[in-house]
Amino acid sequence: MRKMMKKAIALLAVIFLASIVSAGNPRYLGPMINLVIALIEVFRTLGYSLAVIMFIYGGAKYAYTADDPGGRKQALGIMVASILAVVIIQIATVLICTISVTGNDPGHHYYCPT
Repeated sequence: MRKMMKKAIALLAVIFLASIVSAGNPRYLGPMINLVIALIEVFRTLGYSLAVIMFIYGGAKYAYTADDPGGRKQALGIMVASILAVVIIQIATVLICTISVTGNDPGHHYYCPT
């Protein structure tokens, strides 16, 4: 749980960095903006992929441990955690998009996934 909190704090730090970068002069900070956007996209893709894999793993474990209540409980926890991961990733994406749209340079939308 603590590792997950550390990762969430790191993600929020990246979001904060993106908001600071988008508030500056884009001419000088262009490479930094591109780097942050690329990192966000990589982590977002990895997060969704891992969440789907873990949900499938949890479902398979739930199905194959029909006679073990402890195994079913663990599998259910894995599936709930993977759904929660998708929700957190989506909330972070919306926050990043909102920060980039409402920054000092409203004509440039640095990161708004479709």
